[in-house]
Amino acid sequence: MTFQLTESQQKAVDNCGATPVRAVDARNNAIYVLLPESDFMRLQEMLEEEAQHAEIYEMAKRNALAKMIEEP
Repeated sequence: MTFQLTESQQKAVDNCGATPVRAVDARNNAIYVLLPESDFMRLQEMLEEEAQHAEIYEMAKRNALAKMIEEP
């Protein structure tokens, strides 16, 4: 979903500089962070890589444990 920022919201984004803008949902006080799409994409890639590394690590651990059990 994409929506246009209001003029006052755009000014808030402009005034924050490099700091991400935080918005509060008045219904439940949930805080949302608004950041440039390029930053979001980079962050998403890093999280995916981290998940892959964790999966590889767990697989290596299982394999090492299996070898330890197999060997006398």
